[in-house]
Amino acid sequence: MNSKSNKYYDLESFNSATLIFKADEVFGFGDFIEFYEFDQFDVFLYAYSDFYVEVECTEHGNRIANIRAISSSDTIDKYLNGTSLETELATVLDS
Repeated sequence: MNSKSNKYYDLESFNSATLIFKADEVFGFGDFIEFYEFDQFDVFLYAYSDFYVEVECTEHGNRIANIRAISSSDTIDKYLNGTSLETELATVLDS
């Protein structure tokens, strides 16, 4: 794998890479989407290629604990409840 190229990696290749490589890719080529605060950790969600990347941080974002790619459908299931998704889709379709 060659970081900083114009090629995006697939989900499986991304997840099998080292933490440093994944950080380099997501911070260099990903688009920040949203921040989520949980009891044990915070998650910064990024769009990368055709999937999403969770950057889990501890200590108020001061330490990266994990970087993991997840599919679009898993992202929707995890971060959007059905009502929010329906509302957003209605808004987009009514525009």
